[in-house]
Amino acid sequence: DSDALPFVPGKTITGIWRDACEQIASGLDGIPGGHWSTWVEWLFGSQPALEGAANRHDRVPIPAHVSIRSARMPKALREALTQAAFAPHKQALTWLKPGVEIDLEQGWAKEEQLRFEEVVRPGVHLDGTVDMEPEDSMPDPAEALLWAGARIVERIGGKRRRGLGRCNLTIKSDA
Repeated sequence: DSDALPFVPGKTITGIWRDACEQIASGLDGIPGGHWSTWVEWLFGSQPALEGAANRHDRVPIPAHVSIRSARMPKALREALTQAAFAPHKQALTWLKPGVEIDLEQGWAKEEQLRFEEVVRPGVHLDGTVDMEPEDSMPDPAEALLWAGARIVERIGGKRRRGLGRCNLTIKSDA
């Protein structure tokens, strides 16, 4: 983020969470476009660009009823880590993972293809917020779908299918 601290963009969380809810809905519905799928659309909004060019403009887009903000470190910890005295601690939050591109024909590393990726250490806790529209009126099926979707999210980020990005998505209510 702007303070060089780990964070997960709200769009990334929204996409991963929506995908998890779509998987749950698909399993519960058993058919495309079933009852639970309409709740996914109600929660996250419609995706006209994915509906095909022919019927994309035939209906009014459905707005999202949830707004998911970026997940960041807790405010007090963020403020402390931006102080010069905590610079070593801030640097310890991440590490550089080396990697190379493999030549598939030869089976070994390509020349001059060494790269490094910054990786957040395990155990870093990030908080984000979810706003509902309209406030305090989440229908029970939508809430159940959000909870179920959160439970199956296990990884987040660009390398999640290669062993990185393990996470737990948990919901804490203000009520």
